[in-house]
Amino acid sequence: MVDLVATKTLPPRLPTGLVRRSALVERLRDRFSGRLTLVSAPPGYGKTTLVASALSGLPARSAWVSLDEGDNDPTLFWRSVGAALADAGAIASTRALDRLAATPNCSTDLLALTLVNELAGLGGPCVLVLDDYQEIDDDAVHRSVGRLVDRLPPHDHVIVVARADPPLPLARLRARGQLHELRVTDLRFSTDEATALLNETMGLHLEADQVAALNERTEGWAAGLRLAGLSLEGRRDPAAFVAAFGATHPYVLDYLTEEVLEHQGDDLTDFLCSTSVLDRLCARLCDAVTGRTDSREMLRRAEAANLFVLRLDDESTWYRYHRLFTDLLRHRLGERDPGAVPALHARASRWFEQEGDLEEATRHALAAGDLDRVAVLLERIQVTLVTTGRTATVRKWLSALPEETLGRHPMLAVWGSWACFLQGDIAEARRLVALAGDGDAAAGGDAAAGGDAAAAGAVETMRAFLSRAVGDLALSLAQSHAALARLPPDAVLIRGLATFNLAVLHSFGGDIETARRLGEEALALARDSRPFWDDAIISSHLARVAMHSGRLREAEDICRATIASGLDVSSAAPIPVLAHLYGTLGDVCLELDRLSEAEGCFERALKICAPAGEPAAAFLARLGLSRVLFARGDVPGSRQALEHADDTLSPGLAPWVRPYLRSWAARLTAAEGDHTTALDLAARTEATCLEDSEFAEIHYPALLNTARVRLAAGETADIGRRLSAMAVRAERQGRTRLLIEILTVKAECLAAEGRDDDAVAEMRRALALAGPEGHVRAFVDEGEPVARLLRTLAAQGHGGDYLGRLLAAFARAAAPAGRAGASSDRAAAGAASDRAAAAGRRRRAALGLPASPAPLLSPRELEVVRLLARGMSNREIAAELYLAEGTVKKHVYNVCGKLGAARRSHAVARARELGLL
Repeated sequence: MVDLVATKTLPPRLPTGLVRRSALVERLRDRFSGRLTLVSAPPGYGKTTLVASALSGLPARSAWVSLDEGDNDPTLFWRSVGAALADAGAIASTRALDRLAATPNCSTDLLALTLVNELAGLGGPCVLVLDDYQEIDDDAVHRSVGRLVDRLPPHDHVIVVARADPPLPLARLRARGQLHELRVTDLRFSTDEATALLNETMGLHLEADQVAALNERTEGWAAGLRLAGLSLEGRRDPAAFVAAFGATHPYVLDYLTEEVLEHQGDDLTDFLCSTSVLDRLCARLCDAVTGRTDSREMLRRAEAANLFVLRLDDESTWYRYHRLFTDLLRHRLGERDPGAVPALHARASRWFEQEGDLEEATRHALAAGDLDRVAVLLERIQVTLVTTGRTATVRKWLSALPEETLGRHPMLAVWGSWACFLQGDIAEARRLVALAGDGDAAAGGDAAAGGDAAAAGAVETMRAFLSRAVGDLALSLAQSHAALARLPPDAVLIRGLATFNLAVLHSFGGDIETARRLGEEALALARDSRPFWDDAIISSHLARVAMHSGRLREAEDICRATIASGLDVSSAAPIPVLAHLYGTLGDVCLELDRLSEAEGCFERALKICAPAGEPAAAFLARLGLSRVLFARGDVPGSRQALEHADDTLSPGLAPWVRPYLRSWAARLTAAEGDHTTALDLAARTEATCLEDSEFAEIHYPALLNTARVRLAAGETADIGRRLSAMAVRAERQGRTRLLIEILTVKAECLAAEGRDDDAVAEMRRALALAGPEGHVRAFVDEGEPVARLLRTLAAQGHGGDYLGRLLAAFARAAAPAGRAGASSDRAAAGAASDRAAAAGRRRRAALGLPASPAPLLSPRELEVVRLLARGMSNREIAAELYLAEGTVKKHVYNVCGKLGAARRSHAVARARELGLL
């Protein structure tokens, strides 16, 4: 595999014979006090060399990223930045960024904030250079770079080097005094500097007036002066050349490049033009593209002749041409032999494919115009791209393929549809899955063959997800079953998706046991085939299933263990998918009456969602906050949070949620005393819910709210009958949490009808179900009518300590808002921490990891690995622990061996995975 990312994060080597621009270097260094320095000028003004000179010898860490067109993929951009910072020692590792970037639909803002947190955690100072920023035209990247600059720790600095002003918040930064700028007027060579370049560095021995004339006509343009110097080499009459020299920059550069190339001979010129189709080059690649066998020597000749060839590593393996020189070489190649360009890209594509770099092979195949080859290559890597968050790249490449090509490659269309689905573009997802047909186009309609059966099942799975998204749950159920019937056993990836969709649908339909079983099957498949984000989503589903079953502690354990396995302790920013788990954990804490902890979970989920999107998780968190505020008696605040939740939902998606939102609004309206409006909302909600017979159970929470509204308004007719029918089905389905609520509301209804003995009996039944897990809000949110029934039970000697805790919760709810619940929240949080540790041990066992990892390392080795995680070198660790550096090396070697790690960063990652950090 060709590691091109590594070559992008190496700072440029300063050229020999460098013209020292001491005053300008010091001026640039003095400007590192702000947040951002912009070095903006046309090509050839020495921007990159100046910045590299300013950083050379500085005690501050510096990280360099040489950007190119491929960095318009936000994931690649931030991975390159993270790699550069890690290489510079400015952050401990890129593990947090890598895991975050592997999350589909991951926000670029969150990637940027993750790096901010890493920088803040390690301390500075650090200077990050983004070179050739004009290559970036992706708005998401621009926004996230702006966020990085805004949140940058005070000891760090960003330098943007570009040919034109980038669309960053320059005006705001300038107004705040946080922006420093170097432009053409600053970068122009003085006459003294031009003399140093032409006479001292290039050895031309020009007269002072000749240097002054060239400097005047080039307007101090370093590239123009250098090209003029190359053209002057060997000339007998430099004065005539200087006298004839002129024109504006583009024409000058064209003219001088022709002059330079003509003096190199046809052989080298042909080589330069032919290899200009490559963004980065090495001898073996150039041999493959040109058909030569002497590319190594040609590259060395070009470098020795200062022909704008930049070495990218210390081993002289990888090079690139100066971008301006590349543009001109490509223009010349197009004029001389335009038909050669596709062939050259095609050869490059084949070479990269042989090297295992299928992404680069795909890019060159696209440049060659070989769309069939693009389709074949993309089929091999598309799954990896989609499941590691590279949905932007997938969609960009698919957009270049005609519909007939997608029709011949149904799996391309399926995974393209999945990429759009993850980005919330349902319309485009539907269009692409329609192009896939039945998934058997490649076999002429014979879907029985193994590969075509997988394609057909994948198409049906995608259709099932899209049907569920728009609320056609019955169709989605049928499509999921059809997909699993068609998918072969070895299609693990797609079977996992189809199984998960089925699990969710069975949860909607109230079949809790089947939802649990299918969720566990999907989780096993996810662990076999895909990254953490699927694990988290499915674990969140399983936690909600446990909660529906009344098993609150199990639900909490699942959430905490999964969150612990997904968090990187070196970063304050978790991966976006954890927002779902925080939302579910908040629901558990809310039911256990740990209101402050529940609020913290919901706010944590929203903080994650703010930059990342995740509309489903944001919706559930806002709804949870509405319920917390209601529990505290803040009905206006609860309504405002509900309105925010409603705004989060996209029109047309998840329509089954709308009735519940109306029912909750009706409940709030009743709490405000407006029973007429509340009853009208309740009636409309009930009409909608009762129309859906096949998935009636999904509307039970909404129907419970409308029952509460009617009770508050003094209407009891038919409520008891409906609640009895709901209770029978909830009990049969094992939906214990819902059953507790149904029985409690039914007890209220019976008491309102004067049937006190029956009401007490129903309440005793609800308490018996709720006691083992400690449910609280199912009772306390009902208010005084339920409190009276509980006091009656207490007077009769029923309920024990659990009933006492419930009555105490009623008393807290009735007390003025304040710190009454803070101590109980802290105690509960402590117990939760203990349960999380136990859950973590069970989770490690489920993942095949040691249940008690500490004995793997000695106490001294543990100290060493903790210091490694802080990014310390062997020498720094030796000083910290008062050891010889050789002893530290031995400890690091032993740690890597015990943890099965190839190098230091892997050892740190493995230690975190095992819970050592």
